[in-house]
Amino acid sequence: MRFPVAHFLCVCVLLLAVGCATTGRPPSMTLHEADSPVWSVQHANDSLTVAVSPAGRTLRVAGSAGLVLGTSVDAVVNARYRNQIAELIGEVDTAAMLEEGIEQWLQEAVGENLVQVWPLSTTAGYSSRREALAARYDGLARQNHDVLLQLRTTHGVFGHDGTLAVKIEGRQLTLPEGRTLWADTFVVTPEPVLAYDPLRDPTDRMKPRIRGARLTVERGALDKWRGGTQSLRDDLAETIEAAAAALTVSLALEENALGEYHLGKWAMSKKRFDRALEHLNKAIELRPDYADAHNALAVLQFHQGNLDAAIRTAKTVVEQWPEYVPAHVNLAWWYAIEKKDAAAARPHYQRAVELGMEPHGRLEGLLS
Repeated sequence: MRFPVAHFLCVCVLLLAVGCATTGRPPSMTLHEADSPVWSVQHANDSLTVAVSPAGRTLRVAGSAGLVLGTSVDAVVNARYRNQIAELIGEVDTAAMLEEGIEQWLQEAVGENLVQVWPLSTTAGYSSRREALAARYDGLARQNHDVLLQLRTTHGVFGHDGTLAVKIEGRQLTLPEGRTLWADTFVVTPEPVLAYDPLRDPTDRMKPRIRGARLTVERGALDKWRGGTQSLRDDLAETIEAAAAALTVSLALEENALGEYHLGKWAMSKKRFDRALEHLNKAIELRPDYADAHNALAVLQFHQGNLDAAIRTAKTVVEQWPEYVPAHVNLAWWYAIEKKDAAAARPHYQRAVELGMEPHGRLEGLLS
C-alpha cells in the first residue's frame, strides 16, 4: 500500500538512524524470525530530486558569501534541468514506483507475515520526538507486533554528470523497547564501475569540492536518456530493483547476486575494501557469469593497490565477454594512464568506442 508523502514529510522519523551506528551486517533477529514484524517507509521526495549543479558544493569553500552565491546558482541550474528530466521521465509517480519495488521484494522474501504500517506523521501532543516514538513503539507492541523495520528513501539525479541514484536508510528495532537490531545506509546507481571514477557517494551534496572543483554541469549529462534504447524510466526501474535486492541482502533475508553486487559497489565507494571484496566474491559465487561483478572486482583490486591483478581480471572479462564495454574502458585507462603504454591501451579504447562509448577526452588526447 502507498501512503501520501505530503502527510509525513514534516517529520523525518528515520533521522534516528543518523547517530546510531550503521552496522552493514545482518541483524541479530531477522524478519523471518520475528513473530509479527511490521515495516514503514518514508520518502524524502515525491518525484526525482534534481541536484546536478555543483556550484554550491564547490563555492562552499569560499565561506558564507560563497555559500549564498552557490545556493543561488544551484537553484537556477537545477530548476532548468528539473524541467528537462520531467520531460524525460514522463507522467510517473516515482515515489510509488520505489515503494512498490521495495514492498514486492520484502513480501517475496518474508511473506504475508510482514505488514506495512504508516510512518510517524506528527509529534503533536508530545513533548519531544523521543516521547512520540516511544508512544508509537508501545502502540505497535500492543497490537502484538514485535519488530519494526523503518526505511527512509531518496531518489534522484545527482552531480554534474547526472548520476541516477536511489538511497535507502534503514533501521530495524525491537518493540516496544526500540532496541536497534540492524541499521544500514547504502546508495545504488545503474552506472558501471570504471577505473577513473572517484570513490564517492553521488547523493552527497554537502561536502565541499576542493580537488577537481567545477561550477557547471557536464555537457551532455542527460544525453544517455535521449533518443536511444536507454530510457530514464527503465533505468529508474532497474535501480529500484537493485536497491530492493540490496536491502534484502543487507537484512539477511535472502541471497541474491544483484544485491551483493550493489552492496559491493557501495562498500567500495566508501573505501571499505574488505567488505566490498566479500560482497563481490559472493555475487560471483551466486552468479559466475555476472560480468558487472567481475569488472567491479578488477576495479577493487586496482584501488587496493594491485594494478597487475586488476589488469589480469579485466583481461579475463573481455576474453569471456568481448562486447563488455566497461572492462575495455578500464584496460585502456590502466594501460594509458598507469602503465604509460599507449600501444596496449589503443585497441581497448577503440573497441569501446566501436561498441558505443562516447569518446573520453583525456584518453582521446593520449591515444589519438
